[in-house]
Amino acid sequence: MDNKEKNNLSHLKELLSEHKVLYEKEVYKYLKSFICNRFGLEESSCETDDILELAELSIAKREQLIDEGKLSEDEAPNLCSGASTALSKKILFLITLEKNLNIEFLPEDIPYIRTIKDICQYILGRQQQFIKKSITSDDVLLFDLPNNKAVLKENLLNLDKIRSDFPILKRTIYGKPFIYLDNAATTQLPFTVIQAVYEFYQNYNANVHRSLHFLNRKTTALLEETREKIQKFINALYPFEIIFTKGATESINIVAHGFGEVFIKPGDEIVVSEMEHHSNLIPWQEVCKRKKAYLKIIPFDDNGDLVLDVYENILSEKTKIVAITHVSNVLGTLNPIKKIIELAHKKNIPVLIDAAQSIRHGIVDVDDLDCDFLCFSGHKMMSPSGVGVLYGKKKWLDKIPPLSYGGGMIETVTVYDAKFKKLPYKFEGGTYNTGGIIGLGAALKYLEDIGFEKIRQYERALIYYLEEKLSSIMGIKFIGSPRERMGVVSFIVENIPSDDIAIILDEMGIAVRSGHHCALPLLKHYNLNSCVRISPAFYNTKKEIDTLIEVLLRLPNIAKK
Repeated sequence: MDNKEKNNLSHLKELLSEHKVLYEKEVYKYLKSFICNRFGLEESSCETDDILELAELSIAKREQLIDEGKLSEDEAPNLCSGASTALSKKILFLITLEKNLNIEFLPEDIPYIRTIKDICQYILGRQQQFIKKSITSDDVLLFDLPNNKAVLKENLLNLDKIRSDFPILKRTIYGKPFIYLDNAATTQLPFTVIQAVYEFYQNYNANVHRSLHFLNRKTTALLEETREKIQKFINALYPFEIIFTKGATESINIVAHGFGEVFIKPGDEIVVSEMEHHSNLIPWQEVCKRKKAYLKIIPFDDNGDLVLDVYENILSEKTKIVAITHVSNVLGTLNPIKKIIELAHKKNIPVLIDAAQSIRHGIVDVDDLDCDFLCFSGHKMMSPSGVGVLYGKKKWLDKIPPLSYGGGMIETVTVYDAKFKKLPYKFEGGTYNTGGIIGLGAALKYLEDIGFEKIRQYERALIYYLEEKLSSIMGIKFIGSPRERMGVVSFIVENIPSDDIAIILDEMGIAVRSGHHCALPLLKHYNLNSCVRISPAFYNTKKEIDTLIEVLLRLPNIAKK
């Protein structure tokens, strides 16, 4: 906000605080000057006081400046927090007034606030004179109602204690309580994890598996203890089946590269699904290009469930590996992974599981699933970023080559050749992210102390509550309605870009994700390029969901059912 905008609002706020009789003309003058300056328009040339028309003029001016080459895309005025539509500019403008003038626009009135004069009536306390114009059917959308229902019992967890464990949840954003609903992207860290990493760097920092001094022995022991914790957590047979990586992406690339080099020949086939994250799609695309193989796709229906009949028919003697997500990062679909593995194993086809979205829910048991590879990232389960895990059965890991070569992974070296160490070290060349790995161990202990079953029950009920509240809003269109949903709910609002919705929520201190979520083929299934994703965790509350709904009800084209 520039000085002119601040001055206009400051004068108006002073007048309001004096509790004197104000005239509409006086308020109108300050508001007209403020909105024109906010939208980058010359007040003298703005004959209209319709907010949407002024926003359209603002957008047109911005495009004209770009077309004339007077400003680049980056330099052009990014008015109203970058909103790209007139409707979104309007709602952000009203939010700005609310924050600066200590007034509140009722959600049910927002669709009818069309002009600066309407705002004047609100500010002057004349809501009773505010004439609501009729809404046509074009102003609202139909909604899809999810079938899932559950009772949210907040006493299932000690939420006050849990929330106090996460320092970042105590902060404010733009003066609003911070509500973090982007947990599918990354989770926040409890103090115990932050403390574990801090203590490592303060007291034990050394390069693992290198030297013989005390610090190195201590650090090596801490790292190997974490390996054993992960082994027990996912129920692997041996600690050496646990490979430390930078994250799920690197884990998948290790398998794609190594398996492709050894087992994929021209004409072979690799099976993935239509709902994969790019990290479990692009590596296999590249293998197919390099080895002249073919990628086969398992489709999903409009509800977001995989079509298993098609999957079963795709499998053939040419199929060399299946790579599939456990839980979709957009739809929240919990795939029938055990059945998928059983069908592949009937034809001796190995299966890789992308468990990035399922790992923190404590539902991964590699022995029970009998998967051949499994990958996940630590930052999805309250750990620092930059650390992940690749699990693999020994019979496969012994046969595939490493992706990276260097120190720490060799047994012997000559000037012409090298012999690699045994598992897991042949895949762990270079210096470890030891602080991150120790943080991962601390995160796992934190989750286990709360109890995965309690966490699952609470989060499942929270997701159902979120679905129920969103379903009560006319204008919300859900993306998919799978038989079993876990962790995320995604939606669109027609005629409002997803990024604009995310920006508006951010203005109110609410963090969500918008965009293609690194899953463009999935969105193309619904003829979309973007959607909004809400992904709560066990430290979120019913009250936070209610606050989210209150803000969404302020959006144009939105109304309570």
